Amino acid sequence: MTADIFISYSSMDAEIANNICNYLEKKGLTCWIAPRDIRAGYVFGAEIVGAIKTCKVLVLVYSNHSNLSKHVANEIDRAFANGKIIIPFKIEETPLCDGFEYYLSNKHWINAVNDPQSHFVNLLNHCKSHCNIQPKELDNFRGQSFHPDLNDFHNSKPKTENKLNKPKAERDIFEMILKNMVEIPQGSCSLQVYRDYLASCIPMTTGRTFIQSFQISKYAVKVIEFKMFCDEISIEMPPKPRWGWNDHHPIVNITWNEAVEYCNWLSIKLGKTVRLPSYAEWEYVSEEGIGRNYSGNSIGLESFAWYKNNSNSVQPVGKLSPDRLGIYDLLGNVWEYVDFRRDGMFHDDDDNEIIRGSSYNEDSFDTYPINHVTVPKDGRYDNVGMRIVMDKS
Repeated sequence: MTADIFISYSSMDAEIANNICNYLEKKGLTCWIAPRDIRAGYVFGAEIVGAIKTCKVLVLVYSNHSNLSKHVANEIDRAFANGKIIIPFKIEETPLCDGFEYYLSNKHWINAVNDPQSHFVNLLNHCKSHCNIQPKELDNFRGQSFHPDLNDFHNSKPKTENKLNKPKAERDIFEMILKNMVEIPQGSCSLQVYRDYLASCIPMTTGRTFIQSFQISKYAVKVIEFKMFCDEISIEMPPKPRWGWNDHHPIVNITWNEAVEYCNWLSIKLGKTVRLPSYAEWEYVSEEGIGRNYSGNSIGLESFAWYKNNSNSVQPVGKLSPDRLGIYDLLGNVWEYVDFRRDGMFHDDDDNEIIRGSSYNEDSFDTYPINHVTVPKDGRYDNVGMRIVMDKS
């Protein structure tokens, strides 16, 4: 049986695991759970491995029992090895064992310790997002307990909670995101990379690299856009920077995984492929828009980039002049994540990511197009944000 969700749990937590399974299946997802889905006459271990390989998401019912379970540890290891999304659903406060810490320390957790059933809707929205299924309007059920023996909350009508203007506001934001995408025609650029990119040393040019046409946002992703994402899937905003949140500032303090999750969510909402720019795409845009030979010490930097000389914090997007392509703040204001794995020219690194573009607190000589820095995948910085691109459909 191929299923959307594999549910990993200790037998001591079977009741809550089965309640989760029943709820997700009532909401349209297919689930695989042992022992229910073990086929008669088949090897138990092989059935588990096969189900993990074919699922889209593994939901871990995390407790002290599962933390100590060798079977659960094996399931997490198989999910990790097969590149599956792992969603830990925490029902008890208990420290990670060493084995789990390796796989789960940088994952976003659903903390359901106080009332697990009230977080089923949150879990549902996460699962649907990762399965590329449009989430339903289920916000109104947040905070209600799920009772398997009742018929979907007694078929009661959801409360309105004064959200009459929310759909229109969201549509306006989505329309503005689409309006602010800039068409980038296919072409090529002289891609400069590094023999040892983690040390940012020994520059070399790989020659002209061909770039397919795509779209890139005029602006870095804004706080108001990222907040809408957090609200819909019921996760907390990143830690607030010292200057607080301003809707029109670029979002900061986000991890690499959160940036990717935002792109996946926006892909569902817009019906388009939204992602981070590749290393080569970002360089192509900077070469076309700013110029390959531009130096941070060149005259005019203050007219289009926020950096150490003209700012001591992030600034609202789009306040300075755009580049030749009509793109704002590609240099300065915040560093931007790029997806170097798409280019296939770097050795893979599971722990670090590349950021480009410099930021508000960098010197002028560090604010130039070909500069880049590496940061830990799970790091949070008040000068690191993101910009989206869309594939041409």
